[in-house]
Amino acid sequence: MGETRLAKVYRSKAEWQEIMHRYRSSDLTQVAFCAREGLSLTGFHKWQAKLRAAVSPPDSFIELPGKVSELSWRLELEFADGLKLRLR
Repeated sequence: MGETRLAKVYRSKAEWQEIMHRYRSSDLTQVAFCAREGLSLTGFHKWQAKLRAAVSPPDSFIELPGKVSELSWRLELEFADGLKLRLR
């Protein structure tokens, strides 16, 4: 008797972005999350890297309003995958 193989499921980039959002919102390890969601760990890692690479820095700098020398300033950048960068 042979091994039972599951049919390969193709997901869109948007679906993988939602999956990564659910993963980050969970308190599960990658292994536990993939087992719960029925995902291959290899596919999960591939898409995690692919989505991270899509969030690349801009090719040029953007001038910020105001004076940088001011003591009180904050900057928050939110990327498409939900990652936030806060500077104070």
